Order: sequence, then structure tokens, then C-alpha cells
Amino acid sequence: MDKVEISKNKKDININIVADYLSKESYWAKNRSQDVIERSIENSICYSVLLENNFIGFARIITDKATFSYLCDVFVLKQYQGKGFGKQLLDYIINDDELKNTKIYLMTFDAHKFYEQYGFESNEEIKTRIMRRIPK
Repeated sequence: MDKVEISKNKKDININIVADYLSKESYWAKNRSQDVIERSIENSICYSVLLENNFIGFARIITDKATFSYLCDVFVLKQYQGKGFGKQLLDYIINDDELKNTKIYLMTFDAHKFYEQYGFESNEEIKTRIMRRIPK
């Protein structure tokens, strides 16, 4: 396996790659502005995936560090997918001491099997209880 590092240092984030991927490649953040992406990073715990010091992946957590965490904006660049880097990222996140006592939630359309490996589960009760408000 290639030498990969997971970093929580925000200085390791390549904001241009993150903004480009989220706004152009992702289905969940299409057209999100760079300003919004920068503010979301500023107010979250962030994880960079670095392969030989090259930025290849990202995730962020919104949390109160006591009871609740929300995992979002998870990606590994296409050319590095399928090589175990996403698994290393998720291993790191779920074992992070800052999150160890929190329930971690996420939303996905297409990666259920991937996240199930880490104890995430779909739950009909949660589906009927979650509500959202979208700003106008």
C-alpha cells in the first residue's frame, strides 16, 4: 500500500481541489461556491488524505464533540479511488478521540455498502424522524 497520511491540520487542505471537486464532481454540493466551501471548512473538523504529500481526498465533520457528529463532503479523487484510501480515511475518522462518544450521522445516495463496513446503518425510524429546513 502506498504511504498515505491523514491530517487534521487545516493547512494541509488544498482548497482549490476541494472546491473544484465539490462544486463540479459531487452530486451533493454541485455549484456550491468557494466562499461557502471555505466557511464550511473553517467551522468543521477536517481531514485531508495526503499521498506522498499530495492532496488526494477530504472529509469534514460537524460536531458538538459530546453527542452528535455529522460526516459530510467525503471524497477521494477519481484517479485514487478503489485503492483503499477512502477506507483509511474512514478508519481514521471513526477512531478519532474527538468523536469517540458521538453518534455519527451521514447522508448518501450510493455508498451504503461502503459505510456499512464502519458500522453505519440505514434505519426506518431515523428516516421518519429526520426533518430539515432549507433556507430560501
